[in-house]
Amino acid sequence: MDAQAGIAWNVVALRRIVVSLVAMAAGNGALPRHLHRAVLRLLRPAESATRRLIIAMAATPQMREKETIALAAQARESIPASLQKAGARRRRQFMPRMPLQPAVRPALSRLALPLLDPPTYPFRRARVAQAAVPRLWIVGSTQPRPALALPAAPGDLLDATRLRLRLAAVSRALDDLPGQALRFARWQARRAAFEAGQSHVAAGAQDRIGVAVGAQDRMRFRWPLRPGRPPGSSLAGGAVQSVLAQAHALGWWALEQRADTS
Repeated sequence: MDAQAGIAWNVVALRRIVVSLVAMAAGNGALPRHLHRAVLRLLRPAESATRRLIIAMAATPQMREKETIALAAQARESIPASLQKAGARRRRQFMPRMPLQPAVRPALSRLALPLLDPPTYPFRRARVAQAAVPRLWIVGSTQPRPALALPAAPGDLLDATRLRLRLAAVSRALDDLPGQALRFARWQARRAAFEAGQSHVAAGAQDRIGVAVGAQDRMRFRWPLRPGRPPGSSLAGGAVQSVLAQAHALGWWALEQRADTS
């Protein structure tokens, strides 16, 4: 399978799609609801396709060599955990106590493209919009009944800050696909180290879905791509859906190549 040619072709196609989405969401203010939803409807499959191209790029022979060199250099430069804990204790001893202040979350200015598919929650209850008011009524009460929430209109203005940050993250990932592939290799190295450290955990220390319970609960997702159709896929067709289908095949091929150690 000529993965390099497939990756290069899909990257070019995705760049054209992302450029058109950036033009649709141009500006600094809010966007009408219909335009916001139209951009988001195309952005989700573009993110999924980019994620799968990163995984496919990480499995190519050229990137395998770079990953080995980068991970070896990172291991040589890493500080032992015992020294890190000793340094942290020493800093806490001489650190002045600051008065407590309410935490203020800084405004987001940059996002990174997630390397893993978002998890699914099949048992989560769907939110149902309010369609009526309670019919209970007390005789003699003069309190007015609560007003219904106005239905969403296509012209309502929605904040597009996060939407533009996600578009910028996809654009940066497409411009630096080898760097994102190294990022994915580092994630796989951390996952392998976590699994090696958890190999002594007994079967009774696992939860109902067979996931090891521990402090590093974020490593419970052992497979970067969720089974089934990729996020953002649709039967409606279109250029972005065609790219997503090809990138999905490349991503699964790359994961099978990494899992096959024979």
